[in-house]
Amino acid sequence: MIDTASYAEKQGTLRIIAVALILFSALLALIGRFFYWQILCPDSTMDDDIWHPRTLEILPRRGDILDCTGHPLALEIPYYHICCAPKSIKPEKWPEIAERLAALVGEPRDAILNTLRENSDKYYARLAWYVPAAKARVVKTWNLGLYPEATPGRGYPEGDVAGHILGFVNVAGKGSCGVEGFYNEKLAGEKGLERLYDGPRGSVSVEYRPAKDGADLVLTVNRTMQYEVEKALREVIQKERAESGTIIVLEPKTGAILAMASFPSYDPNNYAETPQKLFANPAISKQYEPGSVMKIVTLAAGLDSGIITQDSTYIDNGYILVGGRPIRNSDGNAYGRATMTQILAHSLNVGAATISMELRADRFYRYLRSFGFGELSGVDLAGEVAGTVHIPGGPDWSEADLGTNAFGQGIAVTPLQMVTAVAAVANGGVLMKPYIVKEVRQSNRVQVIEPKAVRRVISSKAARDLTEMMVEAVETGAKAITVEGYLIAGKTGTAEIPIPGGYDPRPTAVVASFVGFAPAEDPRFVILVNVEHPQVERWGGTVAGPVFRALAKRFFTLLDIPPNQAVLAQRQ
Repeated sequence: MIDTASYAEKQGTLRIIAVALILFSALLALIGRFFYWQILCPDSTMDDDIWHPRTLEILPRRGDILDCTGHPLALEIPYYHICCAPKSIKPEKWPEIAERLAALVGEPRDAILNTLRENSDKYYARLAWYVPAAKARVVKTWNLGLYPEATPGRGYPEGDVAGHILGFVNVAGKGSCGVEGFYNEKLAGEKGLERLYDGPRGSVSVEYRPAKDGADLVLTVNRTMQYEVEKALREVIQKERAESGTIIVLEPKTGAILAMASFPSYDPNNYAETPQKLFANPAISKQYEPGSVMKIVTLAAGLDSGIITQDSTYIDNGYILVGGRPIRNSDGNAYGRATMTQILAHSLNVGAATISMELRADRFYRYLRSFGFGELSGVDLAGEVAGTVHIPGGPDWSEADLGTNAFGQGIAVTPLQMVTAVAAVANGGVLMKPYIVKEVRQSNRVQVIEPKAVRRVISSKAARDLTEMMVEAVETGAKAITVEGYLIAGKTGTAEIPIPGGYDPRPTAVVASFVGFAPAEDPRFVILVNVEHPQVERWGGTVAGPVFRALAKRFFTLLDIPPNQAVLAQRQ
């Protein structure tokens, strides 16, 4: 038989447990609602005079910029906003706060006092922005209710070294110019946010989304080479009393920029006090007529097309008519039967124009385009321009341009375009895309930027033949530029500076330049040196050539490039 008493007792126990569970669930629901209304949404239940909503941006760490050896060139330096809760500070303390803070940070006393008054009913206000850490620590010792709020800032530990390469970060946290501008999104990361309610018991967080830190960038630039380049540029500017100049060092096999400097430059730490015209990087944004260094490209086109060979000659009468315009050699001389190497060694305009006339316009300008003139190189720096190449059929082209463009007049290029074109010869005829960032590091991931070949511009044989001619031109026509134990392939240039209606007649209105690569048999670097408006000397060989030589000697040591024993023996 069923024990009815025991059954009834069990049923009663179950009912009690069920009721207890229901009551406990109701209690949990009540606690949950209480937490929601009192904590998550205090503005719904608290008086507006007590709780004040505020959204706080959480700034990510901006990525560092490092040279190829890992040395920091740009990094985050913390700054602080000086904050307080005005409602919690007695008004009679406000004048003392304003007085002491104004003296410390250099802000107007009245502006600080007005901020306190305007936020007198608030539990949060900023009284000063971007205060250095040392001064922020002083504020904490005053015991006046002030506290520092950290915010990221940007610092450049090398000062003005690589200023044009790096660019700067403005007060809004946005990168401008150089690497900072081009890679701003990668460096900046992503902001987070926090929604807060400020009240008498402090701040309550109701929503939080973390920030995503920016990526670190490793440059192709070698800090030591960059320093040497900037030092050499300052010295030649001072020696020649020149107005400006640019030096670029490129690795021909990859297109990596090892160093790049222009004068005048600026210190990114002090960008706010810098004239805006200095922000543009002349190496990629300033067009100029390259002059005789362009003969390298003209001879490359002639060799590759088969119009000439290393052994070709022509009759140099000292002038040639192209499109009805007489073209003369810069020294005014006629050289009679001249070789292709003499065109380089003596910088013969007539010879260069003779080759371009043989090529004819369509083929000559195809080569110019192939070498990258008249188009962006795609370098990863903000502010690049494409240069200016007038082509047949265009409104600004005339047949005379076919002659003058062959020796670098009537055509405008950037220094980077010129050094990249010569690097293609050093690289066996393959044009490489110039680049300045070799690694992007984010979290535990590393993205390696691989060198990129743009296209083959001339055959490897044409490149070898031209290299031999450039070496001979230096050995015979620019002996002072040679370095014991090394073969240097190069070319001088002295280009007049155009003005409306013609060229500046002043003898100092020139761009004196030298571009070359070494060691010629296995090129490790290409160097372009441009010096504008030199006041002492005017020729590329005497102004820019010695700078190339001094830098090449230094780089042979830095890059551990031994001398060629065969060259040493030959010269003894």
